[in-house]
Amino acid sequence: TAIDNFKKALDMNPLNKNIQQNLAVSYISRASSLSNIQAVQAMEDFRYALYYLKYYSPFDYNAEIEKNINY
Repeated sequence: TAIDNFKKALDMNPLNKNIQQNLAVSYISRASSLSNIQAVQAMEDFRYALYYLKYYSPFDYNAEIEKNINY
């Protein structure tokens, strides 16, 4: 699936924002197409989408910028 492919790509390049965004969009797309019977899976997909859009950051950009400025 697209989600699996984006997760593999993100493992190889965790700082790539395009992959993060596309993974989130894939979760949103899948969640939007699920039926009411699959509501729990849909909620999980939306939760993952929010995580990748807002919270996923394996690298602290602000700390790195601060370190480079003060170097």
